[in-house]
This record gives sequence, C-alpha cells and structure tokens, in this order.
Amino acid sequence: MRDIMNNDIFFEKTPRMTLIGACLFFGVKRKSYAGTIVERIYDYYCRGANNLYLEYFLYYRKEFGDFESFLEKKYNLFRDEIKNKKSFLLCHKSLDYEADGHITDLLLEDETIKSIFRKYMDIGEHTDDN
Repeated sequence: MRDIMNNDIFFEKTPRMTLIGACLFFGVKRKSYAGTIVERIYDYYCRGANNLYLEYFLYYRKEFGDFESFLEKKYNLFRDEIKNKKSFLLCHKSLDYEADGHITDLLLEDETIKSIFRKYMDIGEHTDDN
C-alpha cells in the first residue's frame, strides 16, 4: 500500500505511522541514539504528509467529480494504482524539498536498516531504490 514514485511517497496514515508507532515498531526508546535515528527517518519520509482525502474535500471538491478523478488528474496515478491505494487515510509527501540529512545514504548502505524500513512502510522488495 505504500509506494515511492520519483520523489513522491504515498502511504496510509495508520497509528503505526506516527513517531511513537515508529519507535514501538523499531523497538527503540525515543530519546536514545537509535531513537533519534528512527526519528530522523520518520521525519524525512512521513512527517508533514498531506491527507489526500482531506485535501480533496476542502479544496478540490468542486473541481473534480470524485476522489478517484482527483487522484488521477492531480497526482497522475493510473486506474489500477488508484484502486490499490484509494483510502480515506491515504497521505502524500513530496521529498523534493526535504533536507537530506544523510538518511537516504543510511538506507542505501545498511541492508538491515533498509529491510526493516521496508517492512515498516510495507514496501515490497520489487520497489526501485531511488
């Protein structure tokens, strides 16, 4: 359900997708060194994401007939992608303007952290590493 396309990430905002949920998933204390690493990863990929249904409901309801056409035309998603991703909890974050902070280097170099992060975000092994 979570996908990274170009520099856009789409995911469902579940209770696990909060900072406390991330610390619980990774099994770290929040103020420890490992907790700060998890917090930096969470900040880079999840913090500040926009709820797409709320964005549609508040700003684009009159312009687009339904939520599916909003996703198709505004975010250039294909019909099969919309069918798989459509949810009231669907969030979007653009990584274009994020300060790198060497988080991407950490995920590319360390296979253990990378595989755990993929489990956290529910990203399969077929997803591109870019």
